[in-house]
Amino acid sequence: TAAPRVARAGGGADEDNEDLHVAALLREYETVLDGAELVGDMIEKKEQEHTAAIEQKNEKINSLEKSIELLRNQLKLVEQELLAKDAKIEKLELKCDTQHRTIRMSTPPSHLAMSRSP
Repeated sequence: TAAPRVARAGGGADEDNEDLHVAALLREYETVLDGAELVGDMIEKKEQEHTAAIEQKNEKINSLEKSIELLRNQLKLVEQELLAKDAKIEKLELKCDTQHRTIRMSTPPSHLAMSRSP
């Protein structure tokens, strides 16, 4: 609401100066509002950029976690294969030991002495 103007005797110049001052204040206020709007837009843009960057990092983290899980599964499979191969090796070693003992028992001592002598 506009304030009623008080008529002053011979105050025309004062009113003009006051009107100019009010107009200058209004322009300054509009400039400040425009600046505040620009700052608000910049803040919003930065927030969007940060949100996008966070989302990208989260996607990368999820991808890395999946890769780690796959590698863990592969490692478990390799460990199982190694255990199976170790068991086979132990069986073969036992079989070789048994065959070696059988050969020693079935070979006469004279043949063992000859095979050991240079």
